Amino acid sequence: MKRYYVLVPTASWRKELETKFIRDGFSWIRFLLPLPWLLFRRLWWPAAFVFLLYLFSIVAADLYNMEILPLAFSVIISLWVGLEGGHIRAEVLRRKGWILDDVVLAPSLDDAELSYFSRVEESESEEAAPAMTQKGRSPSGTDRPSLALGLIGPYGGR
Repeated sequence: MKRYYVLVPTASWRKELETKFIRDGFSWIRFLLPLPWLLFRRLWWPAAFVFLLYLFSIVAADLYNMEILPLAFSVIISLWVGLEGGHIRAEVLRRKGWILDDVVLAPSLDDAELSYFSRVEESESEEAAPAMTQKGRSPSGTDRPSLALGLIGPYGGR
């Protein structure tokens, strides 16, 4: 099962059309081309950070005669972006004002969309009819999931 972050815009007329599903997990394209992927997704600050790390590794390799350093930094950066690129993208969108509405586990993007939108329709129909109890609340009292700090998933597993 793959995990998808579901982000919705704060102010929109058609939230169904603008809802973003971002897959969390390893991606070969992000692993093989980390800097171009970050630039293509308009993740300017993470791309600048990666560029500065590349630059630092090249300068340090020249100063201290460590020829393997740029290769090591390249592998580390590729692994980081390959594994955490989806999380980085979701976090940047969240900071721009998007709302992390749900985290969906599904085998494919189509199944994730179907699962999410069917739950949204159910919750809207429940809101129309008053309910006696509210089931499904998290222990913190909020219905919204939260982004975790990288390699740990929002619900404790990866």
